Amino acid sequence: MINSVADFFRQNKPKSKQVILSLDLDNTLIIRDKGGNYINPKVKSLLIKLMDRYGVVVVPNTGRELVGFAAFQRQALPLKNGILGSGSLVIRNNRKYFNKRSQISKKILVLLCSLVQKGRLPFIDLSGMFGRKIFYHPGALPIKGLFFSQNPKEWFLKLPPTLPIKKYKGEDLDTVFRAEFPVSPEHRDLFGNLFDKKSQALFSLGSLAGIKTEDLNDYSIKNKLFFNEKYIKNYVFARLEKKTNFINKGIGLKNWLNKSGLTRKASLIIHVGDKDSGLIDDTIIKESVPEAKIVMVGQRSQLGNPQVDLYLRGPVEDELLIFLKSLHDNLK
Repeated sequence: MINSVADFFRQNKPKSKQVILSLDLDNTLIIRDKGGNYINPKVKSLLIKLMDRYGVVVVPNTGRELVGFAAFQRQALPLKNGILGSGSLVIRNNRKYFNKRSQISKKILVLLCSLVQKGRLPFIDLSGMFGRKIFYHPGALPIKGLFFSQNPKEWFLKLPPTLPIKKYKGEDLDTVFRAEFPVSPEHRDLFGNLFDKKSQALFSLGSLAGIKTEDLNDYSIKNKLFFNEKYIKNYVFARLEKKTNFINKGIGLKNWLNKSGLTRKASLIIHVGDKDSGLIDDTIIKESVPEAKIVMVGQRSQLGNPQVDLYLRGPVEDELLIFLKSLHDNLK
């Protein structure tokens, strides 16, 4: 592990290389405590200089889907490249590519939609190549304030489609890589396991929806934060997607590099993230792109991970600014 930014750039000289910056968004480049798409103005200015003067390619590498990325482009930086849905989609020069390994089985989605049709779930929020759609049971209209509440309101220039569940068609379930839905205490096992962040939540979902245990082997489920305090005690949000051995930020970066036509040997690939353990682990990048250099900013990472090339433990905005200034100085 390297102990300082200066040492990092002594060992990884960016001059005469194509620098590719893979950047986690939320809580790394974006300071969520200050706004849904807030970037420190000095950091933003430096990124623009790095791109305009030195041809650095900045690639957001994020769990956000198309709506969240469009909000970032509109409110923060109008970038043409991105890795979304933790690798499910890659964007190269504004052209989108879908990784089928991230696709949720139609059989599972049909069973989840059936729960909505029966009124056992109020609605389901689907993310895919089409963007985002909600399908709801008529009984959900009194709680429509929960629609899209998993994300800050400022993300939405206008809300994505919300449709009665009876209007969903087979093609609406194509290219879906994420399904989110609110769960009430009525479903005690699923609600409790999600609330307590227990691994049994996946089996509770299977029991509720009639999904065979073996059909869920490739999936993970998590309790997703949402932003409507009125309902905070009444619901938890579930997020269902493929496990990280099927799709992750590293697979996404590898796919983006393949689409880019850039030569890895002639590039310095740097990924900057904020977490190196748990369900969201930025060091997974090295499994698919072993030559990538991993930089962790802030306090959310655990020290001592051999996959991390540089830890920067101070305030995220300050550390990112120091790192980008040093990159800029080493490219002069």
